[in-house]
Amino acid sequence: MRAATRSARWQSGYAAACKAVYVGSIPARASKYPSSISPAGSVMSQPKPLDPKLAAEIDQKAKAADKNGDGKLTKAELEAGMPRIAKGFDMMDADKKGYVSVDQIKTFVAARQ
Repeated sequence: MRAATRSARWQSGYAAACKAVYVGSIPARASKYPSSISPAGSVMSQPKPLDPKLAAEIDQKAKAADKNGDGKLTKAELEAGMPRIAKGFDMMDADKKGYVSVDQIKTFVAARQ
């Protein structure tokens, strides 16, 4: 009976340790790596901050391109109003919703500067 108690304690301790190590879906040990290097060792690119003038221009063009005013830009709206940005629509719309937001466009542009 003593071995069973030890086993139960170990299992409960193990479960607590697992919760302590994994916070959400990101392992806690990943925090020991610099933000520019992934745990696998590859260098991750971090987008530069977007120039305020460019951000304002994107806002202006997106507002003009958004014909129905819902804040969501479809591929057709982008092709009509922002043709160069429309070329990257499939990359921006990674979750395949059929539209992108202005923030997604800004992130896309910042990553390619």
